Amino acid sequence: MPEACSAHPGDSTSDACAAADLQMLLEATGVGTWAYDSATNVLTLDQVCREMFDLDATDTLDMDNMRRRIHPEDVDHYWQAVQECMRTGQLSVSYRIVRKDGTVRFISGRARTAGTADGTGIQLRGVCIDITNQRQLEQSLRNTQSRMQYLADGIPGLFSFIDCDYRVVFMSSMYRDMFGQTHEQLLGRHMAELVGEEHFQERKPRYDAALRGETLHYDTNRRLPDGREQFFAVSHQPYRDEHGRISGVMSLAMDITERNEAEQALQQKSAELTRSNHDLEQFAYVASHDLKAPLRAIDVLVQWLQEDLKDYDGGEVQENLGLLSQRTGRLSRLLDDLMDKTKRRRRRRQAGGAGEAEPPTMLLPPVGVVARHSTDFHTVEDELVRKALGYMDINSHRPIRIGVIGSATADPEIWATAHAVGRALARAEALLVCGGGGGVMAAAAEGACREGGEVLGILPGDDPAVAADGVSIPLPTGIGEARNYLVVRASEAVIAVAGGWGTVNEAAHCMKIKRPLVGVRDALGERFEIERFDDPAAAVARALELATEWRSDSRPRHVAR
Repeated sequence: MPEACSAHPGDSTSDACAAADLQMLLEATGVGTWAYDSATNVLTLDQVCREMFDLDATDTLDMDNMRRRIHPEDVDHYWQAVQECMRTGQLSVSYRIVRKDGTVRFISGRARTAGTADGTGIQLRGVCIDITNQRQLEQSLRNTQSRMQYLADGIPGLFSFIDCDYRVVFMSSMYRDMFGQTHEQLLGRHMAELVGEEHFQERKPRYDAALRGETLHYDTNRRLPDGREQFFAVSHQPYRDEHGRISGVMSLAMDITERNEAEQALQQKSAELTRSNHDLEQFAYVASHDLKAPLRAIDVLVQWLQEDLKDYDGGEVQENLGLLSQRTGRLSRLLDDLMDKTKRRRRRRQAGGAGEAEPPTMLLPPVGVVARHSTDFHTVEDELVRKALGYMDINSHRPIRIGVIGSATADPEIWATAHAVGRALARAEALLVCGGGGGVMAAAAEGACREGGEVLGILPGDDPAVAADGVSIPLPTGIGEARNYLVVRASEAVIAVAGGWGTVNEAAHCMKIKRPLVGVRDALGERFEIERFDDPAAAVARALELATEWRSDSRPRHVAR
């Protein structure tokens, strides 16, 4: 690079030095200079322009050669600018050039016209700047904005960005549809212009809170320009620049109109369901009460017949009367439970603040109570409960007790079977009774424990610590193997899994005292004629059914004549 020229003001060389310094400055900043004399058709380019246009020392410097460097699509545009320059004296044009290696560069040219010294032609003096990097950055920015717009338009809501002066920097397509304006028409607009001064003043405190660094979430409703009312879940979040300064607010409003409508419909359906359940409870209570009176009468008549015919041995009269009594007893307990359940639900609803339900109209008056129009319903209800308690089976609210017997050791298959039996019993809320030891007993206890069930382990020794892990109620007896009888006696039905001589002993006790016994993969053999199952769940279901029947058959009678 040539050294900077130095001259004193007023010297003859000062202008030349100034020009040389300017040329050095232009070259240092990447600005090329050129000149064209139309009279001599001489084109002069400095080194920066030569490198910019990819011209070496062998290339001819004329306007035709330069024109061949211009991109074919920009030639007409370039010469129109030149012609306009001849008319106005000013040239300002951007165009592309194609270098020898095929690469394309963007050039920005500026020039002015002046007359030649002899007045026979026109001189053009100008500069060229390579703006390729600037154009690439502009294109990259446009691509980024386009991608952001595409992503924002894909959001199922209203997305916007406003600056600290409440002016729109960015808005998604839903805003454009809402306001009926293009993206360009929305940019730079003040929010008050778009939503109106009243609505803007309503939102301004939230914008200001976000500009202070707060994040806000709230629900609101808006009247759209077309008159429709929509509900939105709105979020405002401050936007910080690369220096951490808050430069605007990003807002997202999600349309929750359909969700609100669905919630309202759900509340309506829930209210209808509550009314339906209330009506059903009333019906169940009334129907249960009305069936109790004739059912009690049938039960009393059966007992009278049993007493009157107790010495009669002909046919199957006593057996049939016994079966009839059992069936009426079971139906009576079902009705008692139904009445009790409806009453408890009503009381829970009242305790929860739902208000007191209207008392159902009695289809039949309670036994022993004279119904009058002035009788308070709660007096009638209390009398009903008092009389129902006289017929209630005290065992109906206690869990069914199912014994599980089997071998003290178990291979993986037997362990899995016993484990499944324990789980099924716990899910049925039955009390599992076993010997409390290992093998089948430990597997069944663990299965019940996993499901939150209770397990009574009747141990042969005195130490409760030896009980299997799943046993929640260890009961040491200190009577040895005689505890087998207690296991059977404490059970209302028994399930046998695999088994050895101890299991045979317990099964024999079942036969002796007539305890229901079923087997699931048991080893008791043909000497015990019992129901057998391959599926643990099926065995448990049958055992529960037999236990319920056994409990019903053994239920004490409460008869009043």
